[in-house]
Amino acid sequence: MHSENTTADTAIDPWRRMAIVVAAGPPLPASTPYSFQRLVWHRWFLHNSSVFFLQYAGLFLTTLSNPGSLLWFASGTATGFLFLRGKSVLPGIGMGTFLAYAMAGLDAKRAAACAVVWMLQTFFLLKLSYRAGLLSLVFLRRSVFFKYFALSTLVTGCGSALLTLLCFSSLAQTAEAWSVFRNAWLANLNGCLLLGCALFTWDTAVPDFQKWRALSKIQLGLFTSVWLFLCVGLVVSTQGGTLFFFAFSLAWSLLWAAKIYRWYGTLAALFGLALVLSLAAYFNSPLLAQLLPQQVFFLEIFLGVCITAGMLLAMPSIKNQGKKL
Repeated sequence: MHSENTTADTAIDPWRRMAIVVAAGPPLPASTPYSFQRLVWHRWFLHNSSVFFLQYAGLFLTTLSNPGSLLWFASGTATGFLFLRGKSVLPGIGMGTFLAYAMAGLDAKRAAACAVVWMLQTFFLLKLSYRAGLLSLVFLRRSVFFKYFALSTLVTGCGSALLTLLCFSSLAQTAEAWSVFRNAWLANLNGCLLLGCALFTWDTAVPDFQKWRALSKIQLGLFTSVWLFLCVGLVVSTQGGTLFFFAFSLAWSLLWAAKIYRWYGTLAALFGLALVLSLAAYFNSPLLAQLLPQQVFFLEIFLGVCITAGMLLAMPSIKNQGKKL
């Protein structure tokens, strides 16, 4: 009778059944094996080395370039890696940021302060996202995306304000300081929205390559060619009419990408646009060289609208959230 009750209780409680299976196995070692510890340290070193390189390159090529980029690669890669690997990559973010700002001409104290600001920005964005229930940067619902958008706007605003005070403390005029902060805020936000989500998506969600093979190669090649032509045309434009034409055409092409290629294709197209704009800023293209800060601000808004609209359009609906992206 007692054995029958025990069997019934075990069948009712799956956790007790699991505990019995575990207890029947060999005992666990009292301490972590040295080989496992060495593997953990190797992974830690590899992750932080990658983050260090990406952070330094992103800051040097976009954030600290002259003129400044419309999108900060460093904020996107730091956000993506922190969501993927956790707090263990904060040393790589800090060291890469310190070296980039030191090489840009800041003294050691201000470079260290900038590194602390960057680490705090990504750390608080991660913690606030976890508090809001956002454990992934692959959004299946628009409401979840808007939560992340609001948190990113808040955190990048605070981080950009501190970085502006540290790097441009000599700005005497309030209007000039506001212009620098405003452009830095939007570039920082665009990086978190696009590159953070793209890095997380490409690392965690492997696309269905069988479905991609079924796509028309001619259509995919045509779209890629048209998209690159429009991106390059945008950054080499010198007249208002041609600038409006390329921007309007990019917006319509983004609708094409969202409808046909969904989440992966839209992120890839937006990443290509961001890469072209960042290279144009670094090599001082005719478009960005002649723009005033006010005009750069509107171009950053255009990029942010493209990123937000593209991700919303490519996002699976609630009815299809169980399907593959």
